[in-house]
This record gives sequence, C-alpha cells and structure tokens, in this order.
Amino acid sequence: MGKLVDHVPPCNRNLSKGQTAPAWSGEHKINQREAVRIEILDYRGQPIFDLRRCFYPDGGLLRPTKRGVALALRHLPGVAAMLNQALRQARALGLLLDEGEPR
Repeated sequence: MGKLVDHVPPCNRNLSKGQTAPAWSGEHKINQREAVRIEILDYRGQPIFDLRRCFYPDGGLLRPTKRGVALALRHLPGVAAMLNQALRQARALGLLLDEGEPR
C-alpha cells in the first residue's frame, strides 16, 4: 500500500483560467509511477477539492490525468463520510486488515 504524504507540492500542471495554486494538497502513492492527489484550491472564487489520479512520466514531475473529480468544498464532509463508511465495510467483510493492507 502506498504512503500518505501531506502538504506536498502541487502537481506539475498548467492552472486553468480562474484557478489558483492549491491551499493544501496530499498524496497517496499507488506505485512507483502513480499517485492519488487531493488538493484544496480556489476555482473562479469558489473553494473546491480535487481528487485526481496522477502519474510520474519518465524522469519527470508528477502530472495529473483526466481521471478524477473536482467538487465544491461543501461536499467534502459527505464524501469523506462515504469513504470512511466504505473503509469500515471493507474491514467488516474481511477485505482489509486493520492497517489498510488487503488480505
């Protein structure tokens, strides 16, 4: 399982019009070439969170893919609650050990 890294530099990407650099970002490495990133940022004056799969090109900096979702920050508590519920259910079904590693 990947390691969670907090307050990492933003993905190497061009910011779209109306988007600012992230106020916060976290990374979960999936393997040597991929990671999942969450960033909290401002988009056209509205706070959002962006959950996105990213990759490391050969010898390059982390780059975002089109695989992901960006939602208004007000949805973060509900999404976090669903993820926690999915985690509890996976453990209850014996699909994950307590540390999060798959069986």
